[in-house]
Amino acid sequence: MVTCGVVPRQAMVTLALLATAWPWPVLGAYFPSYNIEETWQSPLMQPWDPLRAMEGSIMVTWTPGWNPWCAVDRYELQVRRPRGPPMRFADMESLRYRETDTDEQEVETWPGDGQWGVWQTTYVGVGRAYTLWVPKQTAHAAQFRVRACGSSERMGSPTGCSPWSPVQTAYTMLSAAQDKVNFMVRGMGMNAPDYVHIEVNRQVVYRRRDETGLVLAVFRRMDFSLQWLRTYDTHRNRTEALQMAEHIRFYNASYFVVVASSIAWEWQAPRTLVQTMEFCGAYHFGQWAYTFAEQVHYRSNTSDLQQTASQEQFGHPYAFIGIPGIGTAMGYESLMYNTGHYLARSVKPQQAIIRGVAYYDYVARLYRL
Repeated sequence: MVTCGVVPRQAMVTLALLATAWPWPVLGAYFPSYNIEETWQSPLMQPWDPLRAMEGSIMVTWTPGWNPWCAVDRYELQVRRPRGPPMRFADMESLRYRETDTDEQEVETWPGDGQWGVWQTTYVGVGRAYTLWVPKQTAHAAQFRVRACGSSERMGSPTGCSPWSPVQTAYTMLSAAQDKVNFMVRGMGMNAPDYVHIEVNRQVVYRRRDETGLVLAVFRRMDFSLQWLRTYDTHRNRTEALQMAEHIRFYNASYFVVVASSIAWEWQAPRTLVQTMEFCGAYHFGQWAYTFAEQVHYRSNTSDLQQTASQEQFGHPYAFIGIPGIGTAMGYESLMYNTGHYLARSVKPQQAIIRGVAYYDYVARLYRL
């Protein structure tokens, strides 16, 4: 008879034998040792879309974090903003960088950690969405990163947090009318008469056909506002051509330079104007200004456009848009023949037309083409 609560000696021997025969190596493989702090899977920032931003706010979301050995107790979201004044990134961006380019500036790390402020924790909680309110008159861009954390302790061991997610860059948005700006520049010539037309965001800036020379319009890249508009008679007045070169050099890389021809422009265009236009991105301008200038050229029975064209062939339609300092041939240029070398006599020569869209760069706070 066995008394309640007392284990017989035979049963104790049986338990001892079972303990010595138990396959402990198999048990260890089935329940391996682990470190909770090293088994985290980091959350990831959800792909960001401009629809999640407004003029004064940015909304971000992220995927769940996961750890097989503990539950997620909270998420920690950190934010950092550009260091220094709002326009600082504009000086670091290459003038030749355009919306369709793919180069080192497309890397998430541009322009480098040293150009951003310190990380600040702005959200701690179990939710996976957050809206950052951005004060006006400050930089548009912001960078985010998030991590998941467990409770402070579980079964006597710390749980820690996951590594930080990859950095995501987002920005506040402008209105649709400011985010992308359409523009059109049309130059006309002696044999292609029409209105010289400069239009920005469906607003006519210049539309005339009674002037001779080159029309110069300068727009600020921050907001595409008109800063300068004047017509210079570079065809008949050398002094005005030099003035045009001087006035263009008043502006730096924070401006767009737009030029359109009206009737004729070649005769009195000096080398100073040519170099100024090439500084802003022109290429064919210098060739035409030299070939069709009011100077003697050696004539030849076989035409050589570079050297032997006569002064009678003036009035070529010309249109141009560039940025001071961008370099020769890096702007947008349209130049047409005035007599239709490849057209029948009854066909009207084409006008020089440039159509494009300027995109707002939210990181640099400038428009680029």
